[in-house]
Amino acid sequence: METHLSRYNNCIKLVITGLQLFLVSKLDTTAIF
Repeated sequence: METHLSRYNNCIKLVITGLQLFLVSKLDTTAIF
């Protein structure tokens, strides 16, 4: 259960990081959260 939550959190972090990189590259701005 603890491992499952950790894996889930890692997936969420990867998705958020991917979205941030996509938005930054698309908007070409320095606004990184």
